[in-house]
Amino acid sequence: MKLNIIGWTQSGEHYQFVYATWFDDSSSSVIKRLIGFSVPDLPETAEEAEVFGFAAEDIGDVLNNILLRIGKGFENLEFISADNTNVNPRLADLVTDYLQSRGIDRVVPLVGCAAHRLNLGVKSYYEDPKNPNSPKGRYCDHIKAINKLMVELMSLKNRAKLSVVTSKIPIRLHEIRWAGAMELALRFNEMKNDIRRASLPAETRKLFLTAEMEEEILEFSEIMEVCHTVSLYLQNSNGDECTMSGTRTLFDALMKKYPLLKDDIKTNSRHVHNPDFENGIVKIQMNQEARLTDDEKEAVQVFLIEDIDRDVEERELSFVESVLLEAEAQQKKRAKVSKYRSTAHVTPVSSICEQTNSISKHIMNDCRKQMDPSSLEMLMILKLNPDLWDKKTVNAVIRKTTEHESSVTNTPLSLVSSLTSSSSSSSSSSSSSSSSSSSSSFSSSSSIR
Repeated sequence: MKLNIIGWTQSGEHYQFVYATWFDDSSSSVIKRLIGFSVPDLPETAEEAEVFGFAAEDIGDVLNNILLRIGKGFENLEFISADNTNVNPRLADLVTDYLQSRGIDRVVPLVGCAAHRLNLGVKSYYEDPKNPNSPKGRYCDHIKAINKLMVELMSLKNRAKLSVVTSKIPIRLHEIRWAGAMELALRFNEMKNDIRRASLPAETRKLFLTAEMEEEILEFSEIMEVCHTVSLYLQNSNGDECTMSGTRTLFDALMKKYPLLKDDIKTNSRHVHNPDFENGIVKIQMNQEARLTDDEKEAVQVFLIEDIDRDVEERELSFVESVLLEAEAQQKKRAKVSKYRSTAHVTPVSSICEQTNSISKHIMNDCRKQMDPSSLEMLMILKLNPDLWDKKTVNAVIRKTTEHESSVTNTPLSLVSSLTSSSSSSSSSSSSSSSSSSSSSFSSSSSIR
């Protein structure tokens, strides 16, 4: 089982999305469940506020409580999937230390988001002055020059003069991501001929780019478009078709085409928490188990089928398999039965969490700002796990509530009083139970610190 983790802040509360994902052998499919949408308890005293935070230890406590709620623990984790931030590798290391302190000699690696990794690489390629290979002196300065020109063209007088020769509208640089620089460059490429034909004042014409700069911007646009296409594929993929091996193939092609990206997307880049685990999964998915190194075998041992016959088992490849493996001419080619469980759920994307982020914004809208976190978590879990409940479940809950209300036969006034006291008692009991459970979870997880 893997955990997908991502944070979301709304109305001063920081929520932790937690998805559990695993491969179900009976249905031969990947199962995804939203199991947590939690908010850390805010400190009640000044002393607690001093140590309160969102460090790896704090997130570890939240995950432990969520896993205990579904009857699982850290020992059930195969790996963690999250963004390539500093806190997440630390979290994976803490979980590994926790397991080893309990006699479980196994590593729980972090599989970072491939789209995030690519974005970090492109950003470094485009604007990192510390990177000796960065073309910042050309591309970044050219983008700033284009932005200055575009801002000038957005004035009312210049916009009116541009409208005579084109219907396209100037845009300014979007500072948040490199995609903004790409969009600005693409818009400039579309408008540059029209800009020169417009009867603009001399002050604006002084901002025009030279022919050499325009050619370099065209080159920049082509590079960014290719990277943007890969980024969109990784972000829009639901994870089923975006495998570790497929992502590695894309990154290898990008490095071959644009070597300057190599430092951030190569197999052993600084963004990869456990290269042996990722390399091992890639080889398993590409049917190259014979090429696994000893370190890679140890890293992926959690997927090893324990009761498999160690003798080589072979079967004839079907026609479809032969085509997919590009082996039409080798009719007698044979494939070994894998010694490892399916790794279909081992994906380098966290798009499912990003989609949950968007859904939660529609539920926690401006009219529901006062909704408490537990209600939001309940609504999200129901909405994103629709196959676990149906109309019969709803009718059963309604029937149970109706039977409870009809059992009270007193006057309307005593009915209200009875229901109020019952609700208060139930709430108190629930609060006590919740407090006890929380305390138990915290004490169990405290050893992770």
